[in-house]
Amino acid sequence: MNKRLIIPAGVVSAAALLGGGATAYAATGTSDSAPAVATVAHVTSTAKAKGKHHHRFWLDRALHATWVSAHGKGDKTKFVTHDSIRGSVVRISGTSVTVRAKDGFTQTYRIDSKTKVREAEKGKAVASSASAVKLGLRVLVIGTGKPTNPTANVIRWRIADNAGSASTAS
Repeated sequence: MNKRLIIPAGVVSAAALLGGGATAYAATGTSDSAPAVATVAHVTSTAKAKGKHHHRFWLDRALHATWVSAHGKGDKTKFVTHDSIRGSVVRISGTSVTVRAKDGFTQTYRIDSKTKVREAEKGKAVASSASAVKLGLRVLVIGTGKPTNPTANVIRWRIADNAGSASTAS
């Protein structure tokens, strides 16, 4: 009998964001054998990837991702779909922002009154406004909702990454 081990989507997405491949399905020969273990193969590590915040090294390289998290227990479990993209703003309006990643993937997010806009300089992020988001600005957007129409929870950028890159057109 084939026994399946399904790894939660959040684990797989986290593994993908961390720069490695993940095994999301494993089969074993008998039903009484120990469950198979999912493995994550990391890319060759560098000196920068070591230390307390090594996960940031890998997350800084993620272009886009979608993952699902579970909240609650039993019948009261609710599933939340999360979505993120790192790239350049290609369209902006008062109600939405569209970002294109380096690989050409684009995602549009709704902007609402709960969307937090942050700009960071030298490791410190400060509040900003959606009106500060301009075409060409390199941003990270993290949102929730259906992948076809997510709402931006956070729009964040580093000032140093955008010196002279953003246009004033909206």
